[in-house]
Amino acid sequence: TEVPSLGGDGSGLDWFNSLVGQVVAPLLAIQLAHESGHALVATRDNLKTTVPWLMPALGLPFMGALTRLRESPKNFASLFDFAIAGPMLGWAVSMGCFITGLQLGNLATPNVVQSFPALPVGVIQTSTLGGSIMDFFAGGPGFVTSQDPSQALPLHPLAIAGLTGLVMNALELLPVGATDGGRLSLAVFGRKGHAIIGGLTWCFLLFAAFFIERECAVKLFANVACAAAVVCIASFCCCFPLSIYILLLYARIPKKNQRTGAD
Repeated sequence: TEVPSLGGDGSGLDWFNSLVGQVVAPLLAIQLAHESGHALVATRDNLKTTVPWLMPALGLPFMGALTRLRESPKNFASLFDFAIAGPMLGWAVSMGCFITGLQLGNLATPNVVQSFPALPVGVIQTSTLGGSIMDFFAGGPGFVTSQDPSQALPLHPLAIAGLTGLVMNALELLPVGATDGGRLSLAVFGRKGHAIIGGLTWCFLLFAAFFIERECAVKLFANVACAAAVVCIASFCCCFPLSIYILLLYARIPKKNQRTGAD
């Protein structure tokens, strides 16, 4: 993909700045939706949280945000809701941006497509879900993902932001540390189960870092996180009516407040 050359007076940066804004603005909207999910549950359950801190990342403006709990939730149900609300809203907005961007790209004229930023196929292949959706819009299975990984494809900035948001929210669900996945693991499996799952996850990540090629490792991490996200969201949607019934029964039983110990 050809891009305008930089002029001696710096005027050639205008096209670059405009494209950066078109990618960063949707990313910020995706992250805002993610944090809004946490904030809604925190307000409902009177949870005190810290201000979200954006986490830097190589090649990206940021890689999500870190929001810590100032005190442990009163029960694991509240912790589960707090952890899942952010990724659910983040995924919804990311998917909307991704599909809208692909559709806008299909409708764009060849001259407009030439001004789009290009993304290597290898990057697209890191997300099986994102690659499959792109294949669907482009012409069928393997239409995009079967191409040479070094081949650069022009994509609408909104599609790039949506794909990045899908991966970012999926990685948040890895069950390690104080991530949303770690909180979900603690809420579902308890302290001992969470310690075992977290330990196994760290061992897997270290093994992949030293013994698996970088491209394969990144793709594996993204796909594992994506699978975890799908399982968590599907489980929440399927079990939501039963969860409400159980919570109503639980509320009638007098119990001492037992903190979860989450952060």
